[in-house]
Amino acid sequence: MAWLPAALCDRGAVPLDAATAPSGSILLQRATAATLARGSFHEVYRSEQRDSAGGIDVTREVGDVSFRHRILRLTVSEQLSEMRHGRRQMVFSATQQVVAVGDHGARMPQSGFWVCAGGFRVAAQAPPALIALRSDQIGAVLNLGAATAGGQPVWQVRVTGTRQAGTQREPYVAFELVSRRDGTLRREVFHSRFQRGRVRVDQSTTIDYSAYGEAVHAGLPAHCQEP
Repeated sequence: MAWLPAALCDRGAVPLDAATAPSGSILLQRATAATLARGSFHEVYRSEQRDSAGGIDVTREVGDVSFRHRILRLTVSEQLSEMRHGRRQMVFSATQQVVAVGDHGARMPQSGFWVCAGGFRVAAQAPPALIALRSDQIGAVLNLGAATAGGQPVWQVRVTGTRQAGTQREPYVAFELVSRRDGTLRREVFHSRFQRGRVRVDQSTTIDYSAYGEAVHAGLPAHCQEP
């Protein structure tokens, strides 16, 4: 899949010395270990789906996750627009607060009232998304070299493969930016293209990670806590 994200780095990757630079696979293993050692992170997530019929679905998440203490606190928003009669129209827009502690969660939609939400499982040991590593089949993992992102020195790792999406497999390409200072994952950019019925969909996702190891505080409303 020939695709490169815009503004992935402040400065493009510098060719590496294959004899001394760590491999892409080793860098991702280090990123997972470094994240587990810190126990929490702040994330800024943005995912956009554009379909061939003109639909654009944008989801944003901003918040904190502590997998050591199994706490999650996010602000989630979604906007869906479509082309109608030659003009783009907003057909859906919503923002909600989400908190989870262990296996219990709650969300506050725009109504302003907390609603208990089941099905949450904040894993006790889980690294950041590492989307590429969650896929069914990894094709190639390549360290593209040293770069700079957000003023921070990073390794730029490119991952390609396929993953299951409904009844079909979809190809993807992901770029993982791993800190050259402490080995943590700093940015993840992911792209895939798939069919949804007769409509072709391009999905692009960017996740920025920061504030590793900082305390995360969140509590469930009383009526959503375990009796």
